[in-house]
Amino acid sequence: MKKYFWRAAICCCAMIASVALTACGGDDDEPDQDNKAVKVALKFNFTLSQDIIDYCDVVVTYNDGTGEKTETMTSTTWSKTLSSKLPATFTFNRKVTLKSGKDLSKVQSVKIDRIYSYAYELFNAAGKAVNTGSYNNSGGSLTMSGAAAVEMVNSGRMDDSRTCSFTADGQLVQ
Repeated sequence: MKKYFWRAAICCCAMIASVALTACGGDDDEPDQDNKAVKVALKFNFTLSQDIIDYCDVVVTYNDGTGEKTETMTSTTWSKTLSSKLPATFTFNRKVTLKSGKDLSKVQSVKIDRIYSYAYELFNAAGKAVNTGSYNNSGGSLTMSGAAAVEMVNSGRMDDSRTCSFTADGQLVQ
């Protein structure tokens, strides 16, 4: 009788171990959904010098795929965070024109900064961040006469357009 008991006990242990190991092994057959990006959030910034803000009207038009929106830049940095399901394309356009009633041409020295930057975060279906990235174009600082700045604004060289596109798997396309 003891002989049958030990055989039955060994068979039971073997079956339990077999079931436990089979249950643990199933994860390798399915792709890891925790790292698959399905959504992106992008924070975009335009930066200009205070001289340009004082003497120019700056309008930013942006689109996250749901339609164009427009805002006026009233401080040296304009920032907007947009989010979308993947694939996604975000566009940003900055238009600079001279303010009426302000004569930039008579200013002796004008500082001009033209900077843009962005940072993004990719999220999985559970809302967990799975990847990040950023870019900064310092563009440098220029100092010039007001008359030269007027020419720069009138010729459209202060305007800027940027597009950030992400593929269905979250790759940034530039």
